Amino acid sequence: MLASTVVVCVSASLQARQEHWRLHEELTRRAAVLAESLQELIEPLLDTEKQSGLQRVVERFGNRERLAGVAVYTTEGLPLAMTTSLPAEFQTTPAVAQDAIQADEGRSGLTQAGHKRWHLFALPLRHSGGVVGVVALVHDASYIDANTVRLWKQSFTRLFVHVLFISLITFLIVRWSLIRPMATTVEWIKRLRIGEVTALHGALPKGDLFGPLAREVTHMAKSLVAAKAAAEEEAKLRHAGESRWTPERLKEHVRLALQGRVLVIVANREPYDHSG
Repeated sequence: MLASTVVVCVSASLQARQEHWRLHEELTRRAAVLAESLQELIEPLLDTEKQSGLQRVVERFGNRERLAGVAVYTTEGLPLAMTTSLPAEFQTTPAVAQDAIQADEGRSGLTQAGHKRWHLFALPLRHSGGVVGVVALVHDASYIDANTVRLWKQSFTRLFVHVLFISLITFLIVRWSLIRPMATTVEWIKRLRIGEVTALHGALPKGDLFGPLAREVTHMAKSLVAAKAAAEEEAKLRHAGESRWTPERLKEHVRLALQGRVLVIVANREPYDHSG
């Protein structure tokens, strides 16, 4: 279960990351298309006499389809026009807009302002053959994080249920095809060890997995039973032989017991005649 949980977490995280980048790229493409349209509208208004129309343009295009606002900055970082609904943090030129001015091409990125994450796309503005400013489109990117978290939870739940089901099926298969036959084999061998000869006729697990093992264990058990029977028979014969006393055995026993000392036997019972 621990290994399955790790696999599920990694898989869910990868899917969530892919979704995050997909939403980010989709938002960047939409912002780039809109920025190019605004660029055509704003560049003619960069003349000093026409800059009063910039504010009307940014207000008109602000607040549409997650577009929080539009801001126009000079190359020195001063705001020329800005949607009034944008947070105060955008009064200064964002780093993405500065990168766009330096690279003289569009740049995008995510930034934190207030309690939200914002997506910025900046496109340089040209006038009289040179870069004189930058237009920045600000989108509310909090939905990207929300969708990413939601997808992570859904993926984790779905994958965890699948893995849990597969693990349960695997456990039942292993228990039925491996653990139960192994337990039967162990019990059978234990009965043989304590001397139950009738266990030889007991049933052992069959099949491709335990068939060879059952045959080998059966041969070994029969050999052990035969060896045990022979040992018992030999012990009986030895005990019977040791229970019979002969003159030679008695003489040898006395010699070993006395170890050279003198043994005096006195008997006065009649009518026996003792000779030595």
